[in-house]
Amino acid sequence: MKNLKDLKLLIKVSETLNLSDAANEMNLSPAAVSMAIKRLEDELGVNLLVRSTRNVRLSGSGEIFIDYSKRALELLEEGIDKITAKNSKIKKKIRITMPSDLGRSVLLSFLDTYQNENKQIQFEIFFTDEIVDFYQTRVDLAIRCGLLPDSGLIALPIMPGNRRILCASPEYLRSIGEVTHPNELNKFSCLSYYIKGKAQQNWSFSKGEEKITVTINPEFISNDGCVVKEWARQGRGIAYKSHLDVVDDLKKGTLVQILPDWSGEEAPINLITAEKLGNEFGRSFRDHLQMEIGGYLNN
Repeated sequence: MKNLKDLKLLIKVSETLNLSDAANEMNLSPAAVSMAIKRLEDELGVNLLVRSTRNVRLSGSGEIFIDYSKRALELLEEGIDKITAKNSKIKKKIRITMPSDLGRSVLLSFLDTYQNENKQIQFEIFFTDEIVDFYQTRVDLAIRCGLLPDSGLIALPIMPGNRRILCASPEYLRSIGEVTHPNELNKFSCLSYYIKGKAQQNWSFSKGEEKITVTINPEFISNDGCVVKEWARQGRGIAYKSHLDVVDDLKKGTLVQILPDWSGEEAPINLITAEKLGNEFGRSFRDHLQMEIGGYLNN
């Protein structure tokens, strides 16, 4: 049906059996109601009402059609309730992907607290350091760390100021001595990871007006950011990690930042979707993550 409002008006007329009364209840003019019924009749090719000077009644075709119309609208409203999660008894499944290390070490508990506060939401979580194609996989949301390509997807910023930093264990740093410049990195064991099957070997830095990109020769490479961080903790070398991934290790002293006066490349954290998240869920979820991350950094 082209216009559900017309269908609702027909149902109201069938209840009141008077165009003026139906119009008053729907805050419309009698002429607008009459036009709506006429549109339905033209579309169906039958008369739905039998009209008199004062009242109307359903025609034979109208009586058949009104029964199906009421059932159709009931089903439609039930479907709307399901997809908008208005009924708290109905779970709204959200399929979300996030980076392995960031997801496990930081974000997972934040999703738990959001789900505890919003019982109608059920997250299905997929950890991957690869960039998931929204158009080829059944994914609703992605939390991504790093600069975004121009993909036509919608990004809601969570932590736009996040950057990558150099870090290593205290034991490893004692064994190699002081690192004074990014150009020295290839003298040491560097830890890298794969993205799209390619090792990330170009590490960029800036300090004032000076900018430099160092092509490292990694000693160890993994496709999992958690593994790279664990190697760094074990003293196997220097990692180039998102600051948020390692902030807890920096506080505990299990990792130490190297060359803190040099800024690593930008690694903003965004909530990504292929649909417009101007709804309550999208914005409340983004706001929740921002609040939780702010508390996590300030602890």
